[in-house]
Amino acid sequence: MKSLNSFNRQSLKEFLSGVISVIGRRRRLCLLLPYLFLALCALGFHFYAVKVLPSGLYFAVMNSDSVHQYLPFNSFLLETYAKGEFFWSWSAGLGGDIFAGFSHYFTSSPFFYLELLVRMAGRGSWDFAGILIWKLFFSMLKQFLAMAFLYKLLRYEGKRVFLALLGALIYGGGLYFLRYGIFFDNFTEALVWVPLTVLGIRRYQMERKPVVLVVGAALSAATSFYFGFMSFVLYGLYVLVFVVDWGSLVNRASLVNRASLVNRGSLVNRASLVNQIKLLRNYVLLFALSLGVGAVFFLPSVLMFLGLDRTSPDLPPEPLSLNFFLNMPKDLFLGGSSFAFPLLCLLGFFCSWKLMSAIQKRKTVLVGIFMVFFLTPFFYMFFNGFAYSSSRWYYLISFVVAYAAADWLEHCLDNKRFGVMAFGVVAVLWGVAVWFSSGPNIVSEFGSEFGIPKWVYAFFSLAGLAVVMAAKYIRRPVLRQAGKGALVFSVCLFLGIIHYHHFSVDFFFIKAEEFGRSEVNGLAERQVFAGLKPGTDEFYRVDYYRPFHENNPLTYDYYGVTTYNSMLQGDLSRWAKQKANIRGDFVGPSRLGGLDDRLFLQTLFAVRYKVVAAGETYFNPFFEKVAEQNGYQIYENKSFLSMGAWYDYGVDSDYYNGSNVAGRDAMLLMGAVTEQRIDGLPYLEPQPDTVEIEVPWQDAVYWNCGFDGGILSVGEEAEFLVPLGKPKAGSEAQDEGSGMWDDETSGELLVTFYLKSVSGKGFLLDVNGRQTTKLNYAFPYNYDFDIFTFRLDGGTEEVRIKLPPGEYVLEDFQVFMNFYTLYADRVAQLNRYSLEDLYVHGNVVKGTIANDSDGILALSVPYSAGWKAKVDGKPRDIVKVNDVLSGLFLTAGSHTIELHYVTPGFWLGLIVSAVSTGILVFLFFWRNCITMPISRSGRKA
Repeated sequence: MKSLNSFNRQSLKEFLSGVISVIGRRRRLCLLLPYLFLALCALGFHFYAVKVLPSGLYFAVMNSDSVHQYLPFNSFLLETYAKGEFFWSWSAGLGGDIFAGFSHYFTSSPFFYLELLVRMAGRGSWDFAGILIWKLFFSMLKQFLAMAFLYKLLRYEGKRVFLALLGALIYGGGLYFLRYGIFFDNFTEALVWVPLTVLGIRRYQMERKPVVLVVGAALSAATSFYFGFMSFVLYGLYVLVFVVDWGSLVNRASLVNRASLVNRGSLVNRASLVNQIKLLRNYVLLFALSLGVGAVFFLPSVLMFLGLDRTSPDLPPEPLSLNFFLNMPKDLFLGGSSFAFPLLCLLGFFCSWKLMSAIQKRKTVLVGIFMVFFLTPFFYMFFNGFAYSSSRWYYLISFVVAYAAADWLEHCLDNKRFGVMAFGVVAVLWGVAVWFSSGPNIVSEFGSEFGIPKWVYAFFSLAGLAVVMAAKYIRRPVLRQAGKGALVFSVCLFLGIIHYHHFSVDFFFIKAEEFGRSEVNGLAERQVFAGLKPGTDEFYRVDYYRPFHENNPLTYDYYGVTTYNSMLQGDLSRWAKQKANIRGDFVGPSRLGGLDDRLFLQTLFAVRYKVVAAGETYFNPFFEKVAEQNGYQIYENKSFLSMGAWYDYGVDSDYYNGSNVAGRDAMLLMGAVTEQRIDGLPYLEPQPDTVEIEVPWQDAVYWNCGFDGGILSVGEEAEFLVPLGKPKAGSEAQDEGSGMWDDETSGELLVTFYLKSVSGKGFLLDVNGRQTTKLNYAFPYNYDFDIFTFRLDGGTEEVRIKLPPGEYVLEDFQVFMNFYTLYADRVAQLNRYSLEDLYVHGNVVKGTIANDSDGILALSVPYSAGWKAKVDGKPRDIVKVNDVLSGLFLTAGSHTIELHYVTPGFWLGLIVSAVSTGILVFLFFWRNCITMPISRSGRKA
């Protein structure tokens, strides 16, 4: 038996020696094992989402921007870019920029272009379900890259493998990533580029190699200017903490020599100060270079952002309060934005400052800075561009803590002062934090039903802490290595269970059958609209709107009139919400919810077809029902305008702005409204067929509500009825009698008034069955405009208004009538000179026109600085017409018209990017001309 045991031991030793020898010969393969491990972790963290795919559940949230914006945008952009249309699409609202207009979402993302290449290679399914599968794949890829880059950073700084793995898991494995991955997948890309950029800073600091720094910072800025701002704040602070040698700035000899204190300037080492300033200058130049490299994406995005119309109330920062501080443990460790392994983070509070290395101290200082930010409500607004308070910047806290946690753990394991007592205090602190979270579960921001059982947190957290403490006192090398592996394994298991519990609810998934609904991905709509897309030799739009799913028609490949987009063109948004005051289902920014069936607006924007569901009623005397297909009715306007409308005279913008909302509608079909007078064009003050209707308030009827002194007091199930009188004195309609205007075919009524909730609460406003929702005034996405306009059929005898209980300020209640009497004649006049030989495709519009008089050709093209025009082959300035359209002043004769669109800032950004990339290549080959290398401890070599 003894010899057998000796034989077994000898064989085992020989086997292990052989394995070690093989591993030694394949060292490069061993270097890849940690990355393979992190890839498996990313797969494990998404395990539940992968597990439920065969059962028809997809990684998305039905009633959220995940489906309302991102899903149709992704599908639409893939289709559009695959066809080679990169700048403009007529399917985006009334036509819009898709390069800069969708940069907030996808068009500046390298992962989107990777997805586009896969699509063009013909791989995978590309319906909504297929896109969600790819979204899940890219979520895993981005999580892996985020962890891999931090692992590489920590290994570059000399950290042991298990410490670098723990830091990577803490950073990329937190719920922050998966929470945003499921709702707003573009938000997660910021996490990928932060560790890459910091790695670049360290490489430049120690080896004078700037390429990784510039590339990482360029990706941060180019992928998202919004998160780029936040990340650059971190980069700047990182340089100040890790690069500047603050100790060398003090003249220590002057501190010792008290006589020199008289001369205050001697306290500062001027030579060192000059050197540090020069060093910081180099980093500033490199970051500026990174902005230049990414300028082709960054510059157009910023220009689009600066022109947005996102009016919202001024929201003060959250005040300091007891609840603010009591919620901090949950926000840091227990909520949807939590860190991955909080106990390792808590170890930092017990590290000995005196025994820390220089780099450990710097990392701790960086964490301290961001903890100050975390404790100060102001910074929640600062990181959100001085808008409303937001926690989207928490990924920066996740990074600095994960980056320091590996050093803290290393310090605790190697420091004899950190014993059982310190471990016990950490455990007690963690227990208190868990205990004070209400209920049996760790409540997430989505409610207790989506919480994670406390025992999960407690068991695995304390188990991990026990492993850390045990590893400190174990002396046998084999057992110590096993303890390190057990620690990494416990963290992975802890994270996997958290993710599994957090996402194992239907709330976070969309069922396959939802894709069969008409609002989401219905084949019925595609068949209907397949016959409603104009060819390249014609132009018209289709008025079709579905609340909550206004972006889905993007994928139907037709020219529509609606959009919901955070980067909605500002001029168009301001005109629609304020000047024209078009009713939408929501009063909020970023939305264009149709044209509210206002005939003159439909005509202005070349609406030829109106599509409504089969069960809905629709009437307009100029729209004729021409078909019914797949549950939809199709109406056609025989008097629609095509691409160009001809105006013989102009209308001064001051006169136009001084008219009422109905008069402005009517004037759009009479004269060209221009901000500046054009030489050679006559200007008139047209008198539209618009009259104001009397509103006899003394005859109003109130149910459960009252109106006194401009205040409307509303009770439960209340409504009030306002009868409509005759046209006001002096109008032609009054002179000829009521028969001219009391029929539904005679025109349309526009009811307009000022309404604001006294309490600031949101409300649902119903006027004769047409509704709009005003969001809470303290809600960040509330649009701060309180004038409402509703379109009603001609012949309407009373206005019925319903509101939820509360008090409201009601003022300036007016009703106007726009007559249809001269509508057909005016459309014919506008069509008098129209574009022939028309060609419309993507960002190109061409045609010819033969006009016998001078005038303005107003094109059904939303005005943008990106459009450039040529008339008869020569460049011609485009005139903004009617606040929103592109126009050309033409003298009498035959002309050839050509318009071409390129995203504003694209060519300049491309040139800057090309030059900056050339400089970067130069630096790659001539990097020795930059600065002196700096050691990894932060001191000069």
